[in-house]
Amino acid sequence: MQLQLKNLNNTTALMHLHGSLIEQYHLPDVLTKVASNTTPQTINFIIDLQHITGINSSGLNLLLQVLTKTRNAGGETILINLPPTLHNLLIVTKLNSIFTIAHSLEQAIEMLGQTTHIQ
Repeated sequence: MQLQLKNLNNTTALMHLHGSLIEQYHLPDVLTKVASNTTPQTINFIIDLQHITGINSSGLNLLLQVLTKTRNAGGETILINLPPTLHNLLIVTKLNSIFTIAHSLEQAIEMLGQTTHIQ
C-alpha cells in the first residue's frame, strides 16, 4: 500500500491511497504519516480510493480512524473515486451511511464549501 498526501489549503488535505488495504501493520504507519504531514488546522480529508485493489476490515478501520479524527476536530472526511467493489462493500456494511462520498475531487471540495487551487 502506498500513500501520497497533499495539503490543498490550511484545513484540507488530499490523500491518495494505492494498492491493497488489507495489512493491519500498515495502519500505525499511515496514521503517523498523516499526522506528521498535516498541520494542526487540517480538519478535512479527501481520500482518493481510485487505485485501491483490495480492502478488508483493517482497511475499513483505517478509513474509520481518519473519519473519527476529522469529525472530532469539527471537520469531515470525504471518499472519492470509489471502485465499484469498494462502493458495494460500503453499501453491504452500511458504512455508506456514515461516510460522505463524492464522485470527484471538485465535488468533494464543493461539498466542503471551500475554495482551493487544484494542481
